Amino acid sequence: MPETADPHDTDEPGFEPGGVSFDVPDLDTLGGGAATGTAVAEPKTKRKTKPHRNPRYAVIVENDEDHTFSYLVDVLRAVCAHTKEDAERLTDKIDKTGRAAVWTGPLEVAELKRDQIREFGPDNYNKPPVTVPLQVTIEPIDPD
Repeated sequence: MPETADPHDTDEPGFEPGGVSFDVPDLDTLGGGAATGTAVAEPKTKRKTKPHRNPRYAVIVENDEDHTFSYLVDVLRAVCAHTKEDAERLTDKIDKTGRAAVWTGPLEVAELKRDQIREFGPDNYNKPPVTVPLQVTIEPIDPD
């Protein structure tokens, strides 16, 4: 029988045992060619623009003669996570000026806050309890 060369005994690049050959790229070329002296294209510079910001909205609570001061403080603390002091300050502003922004943020969250305030439940501090919802609106905030 004539002698044949062992197919596994080779120095060919990419040769793997079992007769399967793979082209394995050099790691230096994967990194952009800096190690091999290959030129790398510079990224195109983009025009500088202001970052896109989502519009912000304010949740406005209107004054009414039905709901009590204590009820409104409870609502603002529960729905808007205001401290007792901030809720009292906002309630006083609503009472004196007729309305106040009680929360600001993205439209979807403002709509949720508005609905939560409207659906908070009856004002049991008042006798008989007031069951009509608070008057709440949403207004866009001018981005200037």
